[in-house]
This record gives sequence, C-alpha cells and structure tokens, in this order.
Amino acid sequence: MAAPSSLRLAPREAIALLGEEIARLSQRLLRLEDGIEALCTDDGVTRSDALKHLQEIDVLVQSAEALAGYAQSLASRIGDETPVDIGPLLNALPLRDLANRLGGEEAEGGHHGFELL
Repeated sequence: MAAPSSLRLAPREAIALLGEEIARLSQRLLRLEDGIEALCTDDGVTRSDALKHLQEIDVLVQSAEALAGYAQSLASRIGDETPVDIGPLLNALPLRDLANRLGGEEAEGGHHGFELL
C-alpha cells in the first residue's frame, strides 16, 4: 500500500504512532538477540539461519534510520507554541547517555560506544 500524498494527524497521534513503531523495532531486536545467542551456542545452526539473522540486522538498521528521519521531519512540522516538560520522561529512562542526548546534551563517547546505565 502506497502512503497517501497528504495525511493530517494531530501531533500527539503522530508521535504515538512513532512510539508504537519504535516498540515494534525493539521487539524485533529482542528476537534477533535470541537468534544470535542461538548462533553462538548451537553447533547445529545452518549457514541459512546465520544469513537470515544478518538480513534481519540489515532491515533493523534501515528501519532505525527511517524512523530517525521521520522523527526529525515530524519535529520540523510541530510548532514551538507549547513547551513540554520532558524532565520526568528523561529521568525515567534507564540509559543515562540516551537521556542526556534526548535532553539536548552532547554524546559522551560517540555513537559507537556502550551506553551508560
């Protein structure tokens, strides 16, 4: 199904849908994690299984890139008229580096490092 050329949503709904899509991405990553664990611990894993997991990684990377671009485009369409207190939301995040970045601070170790808990 092709995306409509024009579709108007309330900002709240558009952001909620973005959140749902990120949750789907997270679930797929969890399944991938289980698959990689099986690859690392099971001698009977086939080359075909390994290739399926590599393809899944590629789809996840493309999905994450697309979601990032969508979120940035969405942000450019939402006005600044109503500031939102995101402090409580940031404080609830389990990853400190992620919370800092979402709060507008510079990343500490580049995006290839480990997240600080």
